[in-house]
Amino acid sequence: MNRKVSIVLAVAGSWLLAVLVLIATLHILPVTPGYEPDHIE
Repeated sequence: MNRKVSIVLAVAGSWLLAVLVLIATLHILPVTPGYEPDHIE
């Protein structure tokens, strides 16, 4: 039982870390035209 809990926590922690890295990367990258509202809209 204890081993299953540690595996679940490790998987959940790695997913959380991956999401945080993705969010941080998107904030660092420059804004491309698809993410900004167009001047006509």
